Amino acid sequence: MLPETSTRVQIIWGPYTAVQFIDMQRAAQPGEPATGDVSQLLYAWSGGDPNALESLTPIVYRELHRLASHYMKRERPGHSLQTTDLVNEAYMRLVDYKRMQWQNRAHFFAISAQLMRRILVEHARRHNLKRGGGVQQVSLDQAAVVGSGRAKVQPVFVGDVAAAAVAVLARPDTAKSVFELGGPRVYTYRELAALTLREIDRHKPIIGVPAGLMKIAAFFAEFPAVLGLTPQITRDQVDLLVHDNVVRPGAKDLASLGIVPTAAEVILPTYLDRFRIGGRYNQHAPA
Repeated sequence: MLPETSTRVQIIWGPYTAVQFIDMQRAAQPGEPATGDVSQLLYAWSGGDPNALESLTPIVYRELHRLASHYMKRERPGHSLQTTDLVNEAYMRLVDYKRMQWQNRAHFFAISAQLMRRILVEHARRHNLKRGGGVQQVSLDQAAVVGSGRAKVQPVFVGDVAAAAVAVLARPDTAKSVFELGGPRVYTYRELAALTLREIDRHKPIIGVPAGLMKIAAFFAEFPAVLGLTPQITRDQVDLLVHDNVVRPGAKDLASLGIVPTAAEVILPTYLDRFRIGGRYNQHAPA
């Protein structure tokens, strides 16, 4: 049962969990610019103002360094990646997000936090590959979807979820409201698979794996959970992949909070470019 003053946010499917965003809304400290100042610079940057980025850089650097320090404390002692390296790499990638429509300060730092986690994961993978002595990676000849792949899904960007969480906390009129957060477009899982293959410049047939067979595989995949390990797939996830998961008509959504949802076509290249044939900067792959 929800308290009378609470607001519940229902997230319509997304590949990333929206957590730890409340801290992004902390009050400005002495000597720091107001939240609105950062948001105005982000709007100007999104609009193509090159001077806005120059003004924004010194303002956000301290907060980026704080975020990086937070994540580096979780890493093993003697990690070869330093806090400053993590800040610089994250910032360089943020600058490259030319098509991003920044919503506000919380949106920017939520994406920054997500980027830092991804950089640490990529660094760990490279480290493990070196330790593996160049073990050859196996690439499947097909891309698989569960069932027919015709189930509908409305993927939502985690940065938009962060902006929504901040918006509902700032607006008393959202008390006891239910919001269904989805992206600007509805896809089938087969369409998402095709979009992913196109972004990484790979040509593979998309095949449907019977849901019953996937449930059997998921049953055995759940065994590691007994040891506290995360299974690769679960039976609940298989169920989600064969049923439509979209925002209901008339439901309160991102637009009702004044947030323009970010399209998957904008976000996917920033995650998938390193999987392109020929590497991240392959000019023949989609931009």
